[in-house]
Amino acid sequence: TAASAAIPGALSALKESLQSVPLGAFNWRDLEEAVRTRQLLSAKVITERREVGDKVLRDLTTFGEGKLAMDKLRLHMATLGKLLDQRIALLSDELAEEREGMRKAMWLTSLAAWLLVVFAIGFWMRERQRRAQLFAELVGSHALLEERVLARTAALQAANARVRNFASESERLVELERTRLSREVHDQIGQIFTGIKMILRTLQPGSLAPEQQTALTQALDMGVKTTRRIAAELRPPLLDDLGLPQALDHYLKTCFSPLDITYALDMPDAHGLNDQQVMQLFRVVQEACTNICRHARASHVEITCHTTEEGLVLTIDDDGTGFDEGQVREEALGLVGIRERVQLMGGTVEFIRHTSGGTRVAVHLPAVHNGHGNGHGNGGVA
Repeated sequence: TAASAAIPGALSALKESLQSVPLGAFNWRDLEEAVRTRQLLSAKVITERREVGDKVLRDLTTFGEGKLAMDKLRLHMATLGKLLDQRIALLSDELAEEREGMRKAMWLTSLAAWLLVVFAIGFWMRERQRRAQLFAELVGSHALLEERVLARTAALQAANARVRNFASESERLVELERTRLSREVHDQIGQIFTGIKMILRTLQPGSLAPEQQTALTQALDMGVKTTRRIAAELRPPLLDDLGLPQALDHYLKTCFSPLDITYALDMPDAHGLNDQQVMQLFRVVQEACTNICRHARASHVEITCHTTEEGLVLTIDDDGTGFDEGQVREEALGLVGIRERVQLMGGTVEFIRHTSGGTRVAVHLPAVHNGHGNGHGNGGVA
């Protein structure tokens, strides 16, 4: 193709060269050269044409093979298309079956969901009904329990009141018995010792040896003093005659003087206490002072009594060794007696150990209004 296209150009160039040669200058050599050139060009054209023909033949052969390959390819593609159509149809059928199965499954799932909802609603209503029933039973049980608690509380309060009344009445009877015994001891035994002493004085001088008379006189005097002390401990006569402050002052002097213990008493009056409260406070101070004398090894004791808006406060302070309330023996009845007496009066008591040593007994009595006095102040605690 390229060579064939180049041949006309070469011939044109040859003609132009021949025409451009002057006739006078033309010779046979040039003609031979031109003939050879033409022959060469002709041979080249033939060679080119042969090569072109061979190439065309090869191209035709290749075209045939390509056409055969294309036919085979078309046949293969058609076969693949049919197989693909069959596969698509098969997948479509399977997809339709899957869709039908999914539709059935969704229907069954919806049915199961509705059944579950209905069951849940029924269970919820039943559970709500049971809860309401249980709540009603619980409210009834609570009300019944409240009634029982109130009944038991009332019974317990009544029992405590009976116990307090019994203890108060017992204490009152004990004090009455102590008063009676005090009078009996003071009157009877005291009179006996006094009578013996008077009989002794009526004896003729020299009837007894001087030593015997002295010993007998001392024994009679000791008996009279002991009788008076026992009578005073059973029921201090000053408590009835002069009141609580004077009775306490006399008792503290009698209790602490033999032990060289100094004391200070700040109690201006009985603060409107009734007879029973006066006696209980006296016994509380008596028990506390007995413990101080036995265990505290104190050198000074201070007792104060004053009133507040809440009631009466009585404090007993000592500078002794002090004690730990948690380590007190269970059989120690002194502290128990103090607590019980204060509780009978409706008050509270505290045992406080000072950091510097010593102990404070603090008694707190609520404000009371009682018309039963002893002539030294009525109307309750101010």
